[in-house]
Amino acid sequence: MAIVSHLENIFRQFLPDSKELEFELLATGNINQTYVVKSPTKKFILQSINRNVFPNPELVMSNLNEVMTSFEMHKVEEFLAPLQSTKKSNYYIDENGDYWRVFPFVNHHLVTSDATALRRVGFAYGNFIKDLTYIDSTKIKPTILHFHQLDFYFKQFINVVHLDVKNRVGLCQEEIAFLKSQDHLVATFKSLKIPKRLTHNDAKLDNILFQNKALTKWKVIDYDTIMSGYTIFDFGDLVRSTLSMKNKEANSLSDIVIDAKLLTALKSGFLLGAESVISKDEIDLLETGVVLILYEQAIRFLSDYLSGDCYYRIEYSNQNLVRARRHIWLLKAYQKKE
Repeated sequence: MAIVSHLENIFRQFLPDSKELEFELLATGNINQTYVVKSPTKKFILQSINRNVFPNPELVMSNLNEVMTSFEMHKVEEFLAPLQSTKKSNYYIDENGDYWRVFPFVNHHLVTSDATALRRVGFAYGNFIKDLTYIDSTKIKPTILHFHQLDFYFKQFINVVHLDVKNRVGLCQEEIAFLKSQDHLVATFKSLKIPKRLTHNDAKLDNILFQNKALTKWKVIDYDTIMSGYTIFDFGDLVRSTLSMKNKEANSLSDIVIDAKLLTALKSGFLLGAESVISKDEIDLLETGVVLILYEQAIRFLSDYLSGDCYYRIEYSNQNLVRARRHIWLLKAYQKKE
């Protein structure tokens, strides 16, 4: 009951007259703690900002204000704005120093793994890349340092393997050896010549909510990582999450397959949505972006496992190792496709 009372107090900083509230913890998402709040008439999303991941939550919300101002000015309908608190702020700080925000709940349809649906998903994220060009990029500051900087993550990985603070290196020698053998991908990352632009930086299927069965109306959510990045990494994240969805029922890692038709549909939709802003050089490197993202995530999950699971939320003891193994298999499968 203490946690419910605490959540009620936080929520009423935004909607003070709320009564008969129910809170349901969402298991989706690896970073922030998120609840669905049910009142007798409406539903909302209540979310805290993970300060281990985002050490400056005020910067996160300041960036969000910049995004919101630009999107409202240009009448971008795919944006989901947070509620204002009673103190006219878009967040509330509780007695523990945790930052909370409230968003409207969006009733949405689950995306199926067919070509028509994934073409719409690709278009929605490509269109979001276009929408981000409305924002003055100089006003958006990095919320996570070195984000999607593959050479930085690789150095971290080598260091945590060397330190082995949790005595786990012996449990994943094969995975470590494979990731080290792919270090040429770090050189590929460092050789990228395409310019950076504002990107979503977490462009996965869970972060787009379709509001009708035809998938013609949607909201893109989770703006905490909007900052300077590579378009090809947004596409890579989109493919990564699509591969995970398509293969989530696989009985073993060896059952993972790559459906080229679905990925073609996803790519065609993405290019159509972003066609007015994406360059030929970016288009030529989209497939490279997929490989780099799969490699990066495998490294990050395994590094977190070796460090003691400090970054990603886990539900069981070796979940980050399982995640790393899955991404290694996805990487191998995608490389074979090429």
